Amino acid sequence: MPSCSSESVFEQQKKKGLTQLFRMKLSFRGKGLLSFDANAVAMEASELSLHERSTFGALAGGVAASSSSSRQLRIVGLDISYNKMHTFLGSRSLPFLEVLDASHNAFRSAMNFPVSITRLDISFNVIESLMGLDTLTQLQFLDASHNHVDSVGRLPGSLQVLNLSHNSLITTEGLGHLTKVTKLNLENNRLTTVAQTASLGSMKALRHLTIGDNPVAQNTKLILFLEAEIPKLTTLDGVPLSQAHASFTYRAQKLKQQQQANQVRARTAKMARFQADTEGRFDDVVEQELRTLNARVKELERLASGQYETEVKCRRDFAIAKQQLKRTEEVASDQEREMQQLRSEIERDESTTESLERTLESLERAFQQQHALIVMKKLER
Repeated sequence: MPSCSSESVFEQQKKKGLTQLFRMKLSFRGKGLLSFDANAVAMEASELSLHERSTFGALAGGVAASSSSSRQLRIVGLDISYNKMHTFLGSRSLPFLEVLDASHNAFRSAMNFPVSITRLDISFNVIESLMGLDTLTQLQFLDASHNHVDSVGRLPGSLQVLNLSHNSLITTEGLGHLTKVTKLNLENNRLTTVAQTASLGSMKALRHLTIGDNPVAQNTKLILFLEAEIPKLTTLDGVPLSQAHASFTYRAQKLKQQQQANQVRARTAKMARFQADTEGRFDDVVEQELRTLNARVKELERLASGQYETEVKCRRDFAIAKQQLKRTEEVASDQEREMQQLRSEIERDESTTESLERTLESLERAFQQQHALIVMKKLER
């Protein structure tokens, strides 16, 4: 839940008497919010009573606010940094806001912020233009660094500290009317000529200027221009203006050495790329040959594997046939033994039959003899 802390409690006189007011700072830092609705914050504040000011209310969309009466609560500080916000709604609901930290978000423009702000941080966004900030007539501090700003537009004349470093500015046009600015940071932009910095000559209150990491920073004429046009300027790129000439000379020498080193590195890189390309083409040929050989080896392995599988299958079939033949031979041997036994039994039966036949013949002869004797005896009688 976002934190909210009371900055101070004091009495302030209003038209109809003394009323106790509470200056509050709200923080929604790093909550993953996509947008901020100041109307919701003001509505939440208006619904809570004064004696509940230490509690927190959860608003729609994951927004929470300090509780207090809208007449008795003044939200003077707001931290919505490190979110994913791209819209700021209901700025009129925060008429007393003085400090706003909207850095590290996804804002594309600098419009619709409360007009009462005196300190604004919109660094690390994706802002391309500062149009719309001219309505912040009380703004004294502005940090718009690390954006995509390529044009300044009309900034409020109340500014005293301005940071436009790490942007895409190609001219300082639009800064000349900022006669109250004492500290200006234009580091790491695209300023290339002294003419593009001519507007700085109108900033008579400027005391501290940072313009390093711009191509124009290597031009010694820039120092002469700044010395002549801005008499109150005391430091340039963190170095006293009296030492700026020596610093420029040193940086110019360093830049020349760096350029020479870059050229050497570029030539070395070019030769390395050429050698790599040559070796790469040779490696491509070798790699192609290797791929062809690997394909042939795989084909031979496949054929050999097929032959091996065929041989294994034949061996397996032969072993099975051999086993079947052995079993057949065993069966034939058993049948042969059975045939021998049958022959022996048949021979025994034939011998028995012959013996019985002889016995039968003997019995028949004996019967005939007995019969003949009986007949003869009957005849004799």
